[in-house]
Amino acid sequence: MSEPRASIPVIGIDLGTTFTVAGVRKNLTASCVYYGDRETLIGDPAKKKMAKYHGKVIYDQKRLIGKSLIDEKIERSKKFWTFNLQAENDGKPFVLVNGIESKIVHPEEVSAAVIGKMLDITEKSEGFRPKQAVITVPAYFNQAQKQATMEAAQKAGLEVLQLVTEPAAAAFAFTFDREQFAEHYNLLVYDFGGGTFDVVVIDLNNGNLEVKSICGDTHLGGRDLDDLLAEYVMNTASEMIGFECVTTSNNRARLMEKIEALKIELSSSEETNIYLGDMIDGFDEDIVITREKFEDLCEDCINQTIQLTERCLRDAGMPEIQEVILVGGSSRIPMVRRLLQELFPGKTLNYSIDADEAVAYGAALVAAKLSGALNSNQINLSEATPLSIGTEIGANGRFDPIIYKNSKVPAFETMTIYTMKKYQDSLGLLVYEGERPMVNGNNKIGELIVLDIIPDAPGKQKVEFTLSLDQNGILSVTSNYNGRIQNMQIDYQEARRHALRDIDELIDDAERYRHIDLQEEKRLKKRDILYRLLQEIDYNIDQIFRKNEKTSMRTKWEEIQKWYDNNPEAPEIDIDNKIEQTRGYFGSHAASSDRKIDEVFRDFRISQNVDLCFLVDTTGSMGPYIDGVRNSVYSIVEKLTKERSKLGRIADKVHLAFIAYRDYGDSKQFEVFEFNESVEAFHKFVGSLIAYGGGDVPEDVFGGIEKMLNLSWSTENAFKVVFHIADAPCHGRDFHALGDLDSNAAGDPNGRSHIDLFKQIRDKGVEYYFGKINNSTDLMVQKFSEAYGSPITDFNIANVANIRDSVVSAVTATVRRGASNDETKLEDVE
Repeated sequence: MSEPRASIPVIGIDLGTTFTVAGVRKNLTASCVYYGDRETLIGDPAKKKMAKYHGKVIYDQKRLIGKSLIDEKIERSKKFWTFNLQAENDGKPFVLVNGIESKIVHPEEVSAAVIGKMLDITEKSEGFRPKQAVITVPAYFNQAQKQATMEAAQKAGLEVLQLVTEPAAAAFAFTFDREQFAEHYNLLVYDFGGGTFDVVVIDLNNGNLEVKSICGDTHLGGRDLDDLLAEYVMNTASEMIGFECVTTSNNRARLMEKIEALKIELSSSEETNIYLGDMIDGFDEDIVITREKFEDLCEDCINQTIQLTERCLRDAGMPEIQEVILVGGSSRIPMVRRLLQELFPGKTLNYSIDADEAVAYGAALVAAKLSGALNSNQINLSEATPLSIGTEIGANGRFDPIIYKNSKVPAFETMTIYTMKKYQDSLGLLVYEGERPMVNGNNKIGELIVLDIIPDAPGKQKVEFTLSLDQNGILSVTSNYNGRIQNMQIDYQEARRHALRDIDELIDDAERYRHIDLQEEKRLKKRDILYRLLQEIDYNIDQIFRKNEKTSMRTKWEEIQKWYDNNPEAPEIDIDNKIEQTRGYFGSHAASSDRKIDEVFRDFRISQNVDLCFLVDTTGSMGPYIDGVRNSVYSIVEKLTKERSKLGRIADKVHLAFIAYRDYGDSKQFEVFEFNESVEAFHKFVGSLIAYGGGDVPEDVFGGIEKMLNLSWSTENAFKVVFHIADAPCHGRDFHALGDLDSNAAGDPNGRSHIDLFKQIRDKGVEYYFGKINNSTDLMVQKFSEAYGSPITDFNIANVANIRDSVVSAVTATVRRGASNDETKLEDVE
């Protein structure tokens, strides 16, 4: 019989770069291990050996765990490390310990030793040896780094109940015993530790801590400030003595001890000094370091943390932050606090829990909660994934995000992938993490190949793949082909070799190359379309063409296929021309066949964005419908951007706009939200609207339409939809039977014509849909249809719950029409 969880000893561990803390006691343990000829020492005893036995003491393993040595950041740090760092053939780092022949130590072993030391300390001080733990990791750890941390704990004989990100653990600690919070109380956690930096925005609502956005850098911390200060000190000493001072490995360890103490002292003093006479022969002077000089040296690093903080706020939709929580030893630096105070004027910087211990305390609280020692009704923690996880789509290396960056975990998404070639008997799924639109800019995680697929026409066989992130943020993948289930075994050694970039680098690259990436993504989509067309035609030549035409058709197909193979870098315009040439040639020769070529082409379109504008009557009776839009917008965007067909989604991106209109004489006749990709910003705007005004029954519909036409609609490559929601018609007796209830029965007071307005709608390429609440708008919609030149679809949304599905149906219908009516739009929307 298994032991009840509440009786199993459980602790929380903050496995830090420079120090490790167990949540059951407040003493710090240095995160380093000494491998001697006769003994192994861990923690502070190991740290004391650094100066004399520098090559035998390993530290900073957190910067190496789960990484490849082919990493620029590791290369930069190597010059300050005193141990002998090398790499295996696959790039996995290891340390060759001096004095012990062939003694190879991997970062996971160092972490395991440090964890084991924490278990020993806990057993000695608390009287029990923990069997389970909650372990914290940087928020920006990738899949390989998380898995390596799990392996380190297992090596120490510890079961990991949960991995918790360091800033989330800190937020848990700071909020756990506080009783009153406003609804949607927004916290920002700034975690500047010894080796890593993380920043998160967290929404605290009804006892739930939900991570909304994450930013950070796994190679930015106090160690980097130490390195900058050490470099300055040695350069200054060289200038003073007249020749270059070079430190030995032995002296370097002693220098870094002095530098760390100097840095700490500058947090409370305006200046201090460092003596190097015991390290440099003939040098017997103090070097004075002022806080101003220190801040000048560290300015770029600290500013980088502020820039990441600003990015985190943008990713969260720029919420108002109620509280800033400071975590990590480097958050004590006065310049850090000064810049944060400037960024959040009037807000209190909260450092009420020791910066070095807050994360471990939070981990201990989470551990107690998971073990049943704490009331389950107290604060719950919900984390997010720092990177999008997705697959390669098409034949040209495009990346298709499946689980998006900042998605709540646990998370899972199911997608369907179709065969692309005729008689294809296997189908592979390549999984990546990153934000670039091409897979070669992201980290490869793994691959799953499904064999024994029934040979068939292109697109006829399909496999369902489910990507799941567990509570630790660790990925698993399964496939389902006709009921046959298969699991992807992720080789994290392979993932480490491919993970040449940290998460922060992937995000930086995505922003830096965004414009170039968008152009290249568009070009590659066209190549994918041409590829799919060629595969469809290859299979269907026998079905479409007469016997005497097949030879010439096959020759033409081979000519175009050869062009495709030989021109991978062809510009977009050339690919467009080749698509049209393919369509025109095969279409004209198949015009008299039983199966028209359009049946091959009709399922294709070029993926586009969607401009979706809500045009809403916001007078006194419309409160429930305003709330309906607000409450459904997240789901609307999710359905449009995540539900997939053979080649992709209904929409790549959705840009949202909102026109709130009322009537003449109302204090705010119009309120406008311009097109914006941020669902959070849209949600906030709609939440600020109040239903009021109206006077007589009709409203200024024409004014609302005019405002809608003046929005910044996309000029190209977008489907444009306006969804009009109203319970009252426009002014003018031609549009209703309200008689004296219309104070402007003669028509629009400004002389605007519905015919002119709908001509402008048509000319802009906007598709107009109406959300019907009652019958009073029927005549108006009929007149609008006549001016529009085609019947307007009106959806019955008298029940507010119908808004979501109605809007999704409207956008989907627009996309489908675009696929069938516009011969240049060639990607599947089924």
